[in-house]
Amino acid sequence: MSTNGHGHPAPPILLTIAGFDPCCGAGTAADLKTFAAHGCYGVSAITSLTVQNTQGVQSVHNTPSAELRAQLEAIANDCDIAAVKIGMLGNRGNAVVVAEFLDAHKFAHVVHDPVMKSSSGTELLDAGGIKFVAAELLRRASVITPNIPEAEILTGLTIKEVTDMEAAARKIFEMGARAVIVKGGHMEHVGGALRMATLADHRTCFSMVPNWSCSQVRRPTKINFTEPDARLLPPLPHSWRPGEDCRRRLRSPRSM
Repeated sequence: MSTNGHGHPAPPILLTIAGFDPCCGAGTAADLKTFAAHGCYGVSAITSLTVQNTQGVQSVHNTPSAELRAQLEAIANDCDIAAVKIGMLGNRGNAVVVAEFLDAHKFAHVVHDPVMKSSSGTELLDAGGIKFVAAELLRRASVITPNIPEAEILTGLTIKEVTDMEAAARKIFEMGARAVIVKGGHMEHVGGALRMATLADHRTCFSMVPNWSCSQVRRPTKINFTEPDARLLPPLPHSWRPGEDCRRRLRSPRSM
């Protein structure tokens, strides 16, 4: 760990490249809170401004690619980035910018959550962006973490069982990914596989992925999930730590 100029250890700096959710339950705001909960310092580049709440996405306004590039270079020129977490990109232009940024800086740890649609069905990555992710961007990540619909889009497979998830992970690996984790939150029954969608209707696994980003630069962590009945619960709290019962940190919606 480096020092902050005052002789004290400085926390690792993690960069999130993703969209902005006004509810702060997903996107860059959620990532930054999760980074902080793990003792990391978060910085961000905004790929898209969304209008949404816990019920769904109303509209999406993607950042122009030139502006995204400027954000990324400004941060890289000022910070020693230990790891990068990629989320929503919006379109092919932004995906290309991110790929070029990764090529230029050769970061040690890159976690890619290939966001393509919201839980309510809104498109969050255009067709050109999906093709670029599949052909180019996924091979630049240390690990790619699609959910079931995203894994189906990337592979063309239909996923109904855990064995289908494993087949999709193998295919994505064969496409060039260095490591793959297919999240099972959209499946009715996934046996012993991870299931996160029941924790919050609107925020499927968005806190799980930045936890991995933190564990890349902190000590290795075994992630254990509980599965409460969360039909009326708010988004997963970002101060949750691996191994902790999520229910202890969730409050009722009226207390938010």
